[in-house]
This record gives sequence, C-alpha cells and structure tokens, in this order.
Amino acid sequence: MRLDWEITGEAKGVNSYEVFTVELFLNGDSLGYMNLNLESERVGHTLDDEGEYFLEYFDVAPNFRGYKAFLNLLGIEIPKLSLAHWTPTKYSKVYSIVGNEIIGQVSGDSAEIKKACLNYNVFPSLELAEKAENLSKLDRLILLWQYKNDCLFIPEWNNIDQPKHSVIYVEMYKELRADTIYTVREHKTYFETAEQVKTFIKAYDKEIKKIMGVI
Repeated sequence: MRLDWEITGEAKGVNSYEVFTVELFLNGDSLGYMNLNLESERVGHTLDDEGEYFLEYFDVAPNFRGYKAFLNLLGIEIPKLSLAHWTPTKYSKVYSIVGNEIIGQVSGDSAEIKKACLNYNVFPSLELAEKAENLSKLDRLILLWQYKNDCLFIPEWNNIDQPKHSVIYVEMYKELRADTIYTVREHKTYFETAEQVKTFIKAYDKEIKKIMGVI
C-alpha cells in the first residue's frame, strides 16, 4: 500500500550544551524539533500537534532509547558524545582564567562557574589553562574539543612545510570551511587535519558563526 505522507528528519547538530537537535518534516513541512541531551540522555521536543500525533503513531517512548530508535528509522544516526567539547563534572577540580591569573577551584552551581563555562573558560588541568591564556573564545572552544577527543595539536611553529588547519568563514557562500596554511601566528589553536576541522564544524556550526559574529 502506498502512503500519501512521508516523515523525514534533518539533523541540526550539537550545541554547546551537548544537545543534539533534529527537525522533523511531514511531506516537506516542518513539524518542529526533537532534542536529545547526549550527556544526561534527557529528551524533549517542540513539535506541533501533528508532530506529537506521529510520535504516538510510531509508539515512540519518551526517553533517550525511544527517540534514538525512531530517528534511526528515519536514517539519522545519533552522534557520539565525542563530538562535544570537554565540560566539568560537578564538584571536580577545575581551572579558569581570571584577568591575568589562573584560578583553581571546585566546579559547582555558582554563577561564576556557569558564566565561565559559557565562555569556554573552564579547564580540566593547569597545563591546559596555561595553553588557553591569550586565546580567543573560539580558540578556547577548539582547545576543549581537542582535549575531549584526544587530538591536541602543537604545531611546529617554524616548520613552513607542515600543514596547519583552521576554521574560516567564506562570506560569498555564507558557510564555514577548513583552511590549510603553512605559516602560523601565535595565540591561535590549529588542527592537525582537515577532517578534524570538518568534524568540529559539523558539531558547532551555529555556535562558531555566533562567536564570529556572522549571524
């Protein structure tokens, strides 16, 4: 039997809170969004009435496993948590940059820690915090992402034959791309491979553009 409707989904990526979002469509018309927190595995949605009807129609359980199974039916794979950057666990020892000093403290629910996390200014070690000194907000995010994914990269600064990779915004196409260069400047975080840049962009496209001020 041929159905006269089609449900599809489009992955919107992972935001800075490690929430993976998928937009659902019925015959091309948006039904709203499904949200999955990759760390806590909490789920939620902002679907309209039709969207909620189809969750019931497909008997989607209101939990992480149910959402994941439904999205797999639509051909959408849930990204691994490794797409996200490092964030502190509650009551762990962390370091942040305050003015010209690096402060060690215990993470928790304080407004200062939350604000520092939003600015990617909380680090798991003194060594990483020292690397982050004089870096921009975007470069700090890259550093935390590299730390989480075990791909920290220290370029050979004087080796002009070694390729270094970074994120650039191409105004003509309104999109982010991987850029390969051989000369580098200080106080910037580079990637070892172009594939790492592409993976990072996939996870943080909207956040990167916000930081760059292009949206």
